[in-house]
Amino acid sequence: MAEDVSEVTENALNLIVTTSDRSGNMKKDLKQTIFDTVSTLRELYLQQKSSRDSKSQTISELERRVASMKAELEAFRGAMVKVHREISSSSTQEPTRAADMAVAPPGGGGRKLFSEVLANGGKTKKFKITVTSTDNQTSETVKEILKSNINPTEIKVGINALKTLRNG
Repeated sequence: MAEDVSEVTENALNLIVTTSDRSGNMKKDLKQTIFDTVSTLRELYLQQKSSRDSKSQTISELERRVASMKAELEAFRGAMVKVHREISSSSTQEPTRAADMAVAPPGGGGRKLFSEVLANGGKTKKFKITVTSTDNQTSETVKEILKSNINPTEIKVGINALKTLRNG
């Protein structure tokens, strides 16, 4: 069908050229315009035809890739093990066990469970300590001595605030 269309188009363009050649009454300018127009139409037709051919090649290449991907997918699905599971027929739920509830939180127990926090009424115990220097050292020096000697992370004690006083 594409060959028929190209033949018909070529015949129509040739007919225009031969008609303008046979006409003796036409001016040279008009004949030249007709020849240039036919030449331009032929070039555009060839460009369109080559563009269509490259698009059809691209489409056929994409279709081959899709077919190979489908075959690969089917091979993968065939390699997978199919497991059928039965649906539980009982509608009752098992009661929870005490051992299930006492699961240690991730991270070594550094964080408390929500239930443990609520057991204390939602408030954590806070203690205050006042440390004074016997050698009249600055508050910064006392702070460094406390951090090096006590090491709060080693004894698992958190320090929320450290307030320095004017008198050291």
